Amino acid sequence: MCYAFVIHLHQSPTAEPHYDLMLQPPHAGEDAALATWRLACRPEHMALGTSQPAERIADHPPHFLTYEGPLSRAGGDVRIHDCGTYTLDECREQRWRMTLHGRQVHGGFELRRVAARQWRLVRLDDTLTPPDPPE
Repeated sequence: MCYAFVIHLHQSPTAEPHYDLMLQPPHAGEDAALATWRLACRPEHMALGTSQPAERIADHPPHFLTYEGPLSRAGGDVRIHDCGTYTLDECREQRWRMTLHGRQVHGGFELRRVAARQWRLVRLDDTLTPPDPPE
């Protein structure tokens, strides 16, 4: 089954620019809040087998799948860096293993919990050309 994802570039006047990875939770319905992780760099720049910190932040409303513009509460603004679908290969409390099917980001990734809100995003495999998303 495919679920939606979006990666926003978040530019804030009080913090370094970063990326927010938002995943539609599996089996939760279209109105469910998006599970969200803050990333320091773009996932498509990660080499095979490397990882980067992924801080679990507050869930975002589902309209953020298509939202671009100013943010009132956090300040700054967001623009969509990439979006698409993902297939979930494994989902446990401590680990989400998935394949992303975006315009720029595609391939296997894993989110691994290392502490309460601290996770690591691991690049599992790389594809030179984006695959067609599963039906």
